[in-house]
Amino acid sequence: MKSKFLAFLIAIFLCLIKTSYANESHEALHKKLLHSLYGKEVTPFAVISIPQSSMPVLMNVLYYMANATPYWQPGLETEFDAYYRSLWKNKNCYSFLCTHFCVSSAFESLSNNINLKKIVCIRDLRDVCVSIVYYIQKNGWPGLNNRYPYEWQAFNQLSFDEQLLFVIQYEYDAAKKGTLDQFSLTKVATQTAQYCNKPNILVCPYENLVGEEGGGTQKAQLATFDRINQFLNLGLSKEKLLEISSKIGTKERYLVDKQECCSPKIGSWKEVFKEEHKEAFKKKLGWALIYFGYEKDNNW
Repeated sequence: MKSKFLAFLIAIFLCLIKTSYANESHEALHKKLLHSLYGKEVTPFAVISIPQSSMPVLMNVLYYMANATPYWQPGLETEFDAYYRSLWKNKNCYSFLCTHFCVSSAFESLSNNINLKKIVCIRDLRDVCVSIVYYIQKNGWPGLNNRYPYEWQAFNQLSFDEQLLFVIQYEYDAAKKGTLDQFSLTKVATQTAQYCNKPNILVCPYENLVGEEGGGTQKAQLATFDRINQFLNLGLSKEKLLEISSKIGTKERYLVDKQECCSPKIGSWKEVFKEEHKEAFKKKLGWALIYFGYEKDNNW
C-alpha cells in the first residue's frame, strides 16, 4: 500500500513539474515527497562543481555526513523524471541533484522552483587546468572523445606544455561541437562567480575539504564540515565531524560505485606552470583567482 502511495505521489509531482503551478506548490510537494520517503524532514539540496574540482572528496563527505548519494544531471539533458523516480528506488540513501558548471537553464529552472539549497564546489583554476589535461589524456572531453577521434588524437600528440596551454586558452565552439560549455573555463568561471552571489548557496573550496593529507589543514576542514552541517540542518556533533575528518583524504573512492579517483595535492600547478602558462592564464582567468580568493592580484 505504501509503495502504491509513493508511486502515486511521485506521478502527481511529475505532472506538476510539467505544468505552470506556482513555485510554492512545487516546493511544498517536493518536501512532502521527501518526508514520505524518509520518514523525517530533510533539506533538499543540489551540488554544482567546477569540472575537475575533485568531486569525490565532497561526495564522500556528504555520504558520511548525511547518508546522501549524488544523482548526476549530465550535460543539458532534462532527466528530472528519472531523478524523482530514483528517490523512490533508493530509500536507504537520500539522492541529491548533482551537476557541473556550466549549468543548464532546465536545471536552474527546476532547482529554483523547488527552492533547492545549493553547494558550490570550487577549486584553484590553475590546478583545475592541470587536472583537465590528465583527464583528457585518459578519458577525453566534450569535443575531444570517440566522437571526435582526430581532435582527440591531435591533442594527445601535443607535448604536455602544449596541452596545458591549449586547455587554458581554449574556447568551446558550441556551433561545431555541440552545446556543452565545460571546455570554456572562462564561461565556467563566470557562471560560478554569478552563483556565488545567489541566496541559498554554500561555497565549498576543495582546498578546505581535503585536510592535511591534501596540503590543507584540519582546522579548515572541520570548519567547512561544520558549515555543511549547519547549512543542511544535519545536527551532527563535533565528535562525529572529527570522525569523518579522519576518513577524508586525497585518494578517494566513491562510496556508492567504488569508482577510484586520485585528487592531487593543493598547488600542483606550481610544478608544471611555465611563464607562458602563467601569462596566458592571467590574461584569461586572472580575475577569477582574485574573485575566488586564491590570489590578491596578478603578481604571482
